[in-house]
Amino acid sequence: LHSLINYETNLKHESPDVVIVMHAINDLLHNADFSYFSEKSFRNDYGHFYGPVTYLVQKRGLLDAFLIKIGHLWYHTPRKVIEQYNFSGLVPFQRNLNTIIDLAKMSGTKVVLMTQPNLYKKKMSDSEKAACYMANHEALGPKQRWSIATAARGMARYNEATRNIALKKGVHLIDLEKKVPKTLDYFSDDVHYTEKTFELIAKVLADELGAFLP
Repeated sequence: LHSLINYETNLKHESPDVVIVMHAINDLLHNADFSYFSEKSFRNDYGHFYGPVTYLVQKRGLLDAFLIKIGHLWYHTPRKVIEQYNFSGLVPFQRNLNTIIDLAKMSGTKVVLMTQPNLYKKKMSDSEKAACYMANHEALGPKQRWSIATAARGMARYNEATRNIALKKGVHLIDLEKKVPKTLDYFSDDVHYTEKTFELIAKVLADELGAFLP
């Protein structure tokens, strides 16, 4: 949604030749509507998701928020691990991505979609699981947390939605997820890259865009 608004308000009037769009992890995180970053149930306009300012929305002062954090270091009830299979956010995700493509095409701008590389895979080592910051620290609330399998399942669904949209809309797809090995040599957490990865991605984009653009 942020990219849709950004394109419409800040970019469209510049008449770019091409826009490259890659989304998944942040959209996926909005589905964890029980997390500290959310307030109440999932909404298609993401109005339930406040991010780090949630504490202020809940009228907690900075001192109160700090004391809560310190308290969790001393004692904390184990959270229930949630296995989630349905992700409500896929509906607005697909709608917004389709709208970006439609608006760009109306302006004569080409769109390139990219899937998002990530560390998630079927068999993960303990060190790889521990590195998953989003799943371990952001997709959790006072009583619940996602399993690593849920985060992996969700990322797979969002990336697959991107592939399907590219196919149906007839836009170019760079399936970047399949280009980056899912190891800690290439990832510092769930989705953020090491220096080695930037070099790999630069080459992939240069090759793909060089073949796609005139």
